[in-house]
Amino acid sequence: MRILRVPVIDCGYVGSVRPQVAPMRCKSCGSENVGNFNSEVAIHFPGLENIHEPAVFVFPNLVVCRDCGFLEFVLPAGELRALTKGKAAGAE
Repeated sequence: MRILRVPVIDCGYVGSVRPQVAPMRCKSCGSENVGNFNSEVAIHFPGLENIHEPAVFVFPNLVVCRDCGFLEFVLPAGELRALTKGKAAGAE
């Protein structure tokens, strides 16, 4: 049996010095009281003419301000394409 020796790469911080990361702030009120949450969202096309169009389901990570309720998320490319290809994508 052969024993392979694999070099160890130290990715730790030198001493106790760690990079400082600025806290996330709400883009609406500036509060630092924000949280990240997993979610599932069903996006429906607007208008009665689209009542039979299936909803586009997305599972974004949400950033929610616990002070003012501001919410933000980014749609993954695949779900964004599904929205732009929908019959009602141009409807406002």
